[in-house]
Amino acid sequence: MADATPDDLWTPYKCLLNNVENYLLPSSDFADTSHAASLEALLRKHKQNFISLLKNPPKNAKCREAIKQGITEGITLPEFGHTILSKELVDESIIISDMFDMNEYVALELLCTSQQQTINHPGLTRGLVAVLLYYDGRKSLVASLKQLLKSRAGVSWCTDAPPEVTQIVTSYTDGLVADGLLERIIDLLQELDITKELDILTTNRALGPPRHHRQVLDLFEEIRFLLAQCIYYYAAQSGLPRNATMKLVQFLRSYKCTESSGGIDDVTVTLQMGLLYALDLSVLQRREDGEELVRKLPMIKDDLYIDFLMDALSNGWENDGLHALTLFAFGLSIATLRLAPQTLVQDASKMIDQDELLVNGALQGKVFDFMYHTFLESELIFDTEFFYRRLHTLFADFIELMHSKVTELRGRADETARTVQVYQQQGIEPPTNLCRNFEMLLLSVGKLYGNDRLRLHLSMEYWGPTEFTHSFQANRISSRS
Repeated sequence: MADATPDDLWTPYKCLLNNVENYLLPSSDFADTSHAASLEALLRKHKQNFISLLKNPPKNAKCREAIKQGITEGITLPEFGHTILSKELVDESIIISDMFDMNEYVALELLCTSQQQTINHPGLTRGLVAVLLYYDGRKSLVASLKQLLKSRAGVSWCTDAPPEVTQIVTSYTDGLVADGLLERIIDLLQELDITKELDILTTNRALGPPRHHRQVLDLFEEIRFLLAQCIYYYAAQSGLPRNATMKLVQFLRSYKCTESSGGIDDVTVTLQMGLLYALDLSVLQRREDGEELVRKLPMIKDDLYIDFLMDALSNGWENDGLHALTLFAFGLSIATLRLAPQTLVQDASKMIDQDELLVNGALQGKVFDFMYHTFLESELIFDTEFFYRRLHTLFADFIELMHSKVTELRGRADETARTVQVYQQQGIEPPTNLCRNFEMLLLSVGKLYGNDRLRLHLSMEYWGPTEFTHSFQANRISSRS
């Protein structure tokens, strides 16, 4: 039956996602001994689909001619055998082939599958159903990749999958990353423009009634979000290689806010969290095997990583807030290296002095204003455990590793308060350029911990292992555990 699966860019990817999710389930006492071997075979089969992610099989003049001849001579299709094609079906196949830049045979099979699926989409024509299946198939492929990257062995969380499955997934995704997967994903995020996509669909009359229109939009946005999650999950478990990090920085550097609310969209929040994890060295101080784990992270393993990142962050960004937040995280990572053995990083003494410079740059960029007014407005942060944990680590590390800077901010806050008081006594509005970094730090901290909807109780970690926090010990897992 596997050989009869239509190559329609929907059926095989739906099967892939279903199988991947099943293979990644926790092991049971009655686990199939062929589990790992079956997973390896499945992943081997789809390797090219992942490497050339979301790239359709190209159009082919011979295939187009063969389909046209199918009107008179017929054509052989999986599950259908030899079939005479209607002119209408051939015309639709060519339209879909041109619209999505895909092979004509694949377009034909997609339409044949959509014909069977019309029963599940009442009121829609075969062509409109084909459009939905096309985007749903792409979503399933990226969702499969996301599940694999999420299930890697790494430094942030442990997976529920059997150890041999985790090992296979980690090795397999290592190979994909070596073949440029992460760079491909970031390129796709730049290429996938909903406005351009809608123009193509509208031109080809491939958008149906409002509900169909909404479904297409939702699928397209879900694909972009899943791509962003792929970057985040890999970064959280394994850091990001230098080339991928530079590409991600370049992407975020050019980000312009398009939300009517002035907030940051979920895709950008997820990518920014991926970058924050790529710069995270807190495992060094939070786990006994921290030094060993840090050595495997690209930021430490690659001698050129930090220098390249310094250069990349010295350039201007379209969004000052994202720039400031990145500088802040990078500065704290450098500060963390003070706790590390000098042998961990080559020429560590030269770069360790950069931590205060980076954090000062973040403060000048009003990092806490950005966090309070913009970044922490994202509901995604409070709904995603390891987003929340990473921001907790940023605040905790700043207070712990740079307490002199916090004291300095407190002193300047006192000066600001006195200045404001003098102006108010004179009935004059105080200057708008007064330093409010300490105030915004406190407001940001309050906003983060005041919305602990996941009940992680991370704010208790500031008080140490007292009796008051004892009941929360089960929840106290560092963001790198």
